[in-house]
Amino acid sequence: MPKLNKSIKRTAQKSGFYLGAAMALITLGAYLINWDILLSPWFQVSKFILVMGFAILAVVQARRLSDKYAFRHAFSAYFITVALGLIILVFVNFLLLGVIDNQAGHYITELSITQRQEQLQKAGRSTEQIQEAIKMLKQSAPFSLWSQLQGYIMNLVLYCLPGIIIALIFKKKKPIIV
Repeated sequence: MPKLNKSIKRTAQKSGFYLGAAMALITLGAYLINWDILLSPWFQVSKFILVMGFAILAVVQARRLSDKYAFRHAFSAYFITVALGLIILVFVNFLLLGVIDNQAGHYITELSITQRQEQLQKAGRSTEQIQEAIKMLKQSAPFSLWSQLQGYIMNLVLYCLPGIIIALIFKKKKPIIV
């Protein structure tokens, strides 16, 4: 199996660093404006759109760099971009909310517990189920390095699903989109 084209790898790494920097700046901005923003569904959706935009841009740029561009190249460009961007965000979250200002981390954790409790009540869960879920949430430390890395792996797996579709769309051999 041939190695991945170095220019494709460099392009994806560059895009990943830009993605990580953009998400770090957005997170820092939300932290400085209002801690509640960090749990907003719109904030989460905007981060998803940002990740997908940078990843698709990396795939398109990588496609232009290679004449033998296949699914593997497209997916590699996508994956490298997402992996680097997300790991930068993990370390920013850990440093900002777990080390520098753990008071903000505790506030966000308590707010997320309250939101989860309201969601479970609206879903019609029993009091015992709600208390058990809340107990588990209170025992976790969401801004510890271990929790952040677990979230990173889960996010990476979830982002791979659209990555497969995007790689299939942008490959050169029988592409779906030219």
